[in-house]
Amino acid sequence: MPAPLPLIPGMEGAGTVLAAGSDVQNLFPIGSKVGYMGIGIQSYAEYVLVDASKAVPIKDEQTPFEDICGAMMQGMTAHYLVNADGSYEIKQGDHVLIHAGAGGMGLLLTQIAKAKGAVVTTTVSSAAKAEKSKAAGANTVLRYATDEGASTDAWVEQARAATPKGQGFNVVYDSVGKSTFTHSLDLVAKTGSVVLFGAASGAPDPIAPLSLGPKSIKLTRPMLFHYVADEDTLRRRAYEALDWIKKGYVKFDYVKAPLKDAADLHAKLESRQTTGKLLLEL
Repeated sequence: MPAPLPLIPGMEGAGTVLAAGSDVQNLFPIGSKVGYMGIGIQSYAEYVLVDASKAVPIKDEQTPFEDICGAMMQGMTAHYLVNADGSYEIKQGDHVLIHAGAGGMGLLLTQIAKAKGAVVTTTVSSAAKAEKSKAAGANTVLRYATDEGASTDAWVEQARAATPKGQGFNVVYDSVGKSTFTHSLDLVAKTGSVVLFGAASGAPDPIAPLSLGPKSIKLTRPMLFHYVADEDTLRRRAYEALDWIKKGYVKFDYVKAPLKDAADLHAKLESRQTTGKLLLEL
């Protein structure tokens, strides 16, 4: 939605506590590290005022700021997407389709799904992104665009062939939206789940609810903030995401730029020229 100007963007970040309210000083000691996430935080700034309920005290001072940022929006999003108290519990032997497999979320979901014992198929737009997705552990990587940038649907039947007897995927994670959503519904198995958690190509066309019936498809359009609605849940998900990083289950592909280059990085993000987790540094 359009926001009134002037605007300081940013909904997540990591830094050092410079001051804390009297009621939370024990939780956030001066000089300690902290992560934070929430609507209206305005994190593109040198100094940020954060409500304690949106902040995550970092217990291990050796935790890099990069990993703290990684565990915020992307780490917590991945956490609710792959667990039973969120969108879908990935299980050993599941066949999982992840669109935009070389994006920050795609790379993260691929690693977590593999750690859970799933067989992972991803879709990407370029040869370079295909290599990144393979390096993250994807079993099958398919292109939905040619080298010239033209869209192609050849990947659809290739994806179907990657599933047992061509019967489809247990779960499809779709952050692309308009250009992939119909295919996601087509490729999911009977009683499978389609998790639409983004719309990089635009909002999908409307569908009739009864169209889900022939395969008993479970369709969900989740939003992160509903799954971290209280500070205890937010911190639990953040700590478990940090634990994934510490144990080596996932490794972020960080792309760093100074805050002054934020506009250029946004332009690249909008044109889908980026991969990995984007970080602005001060």
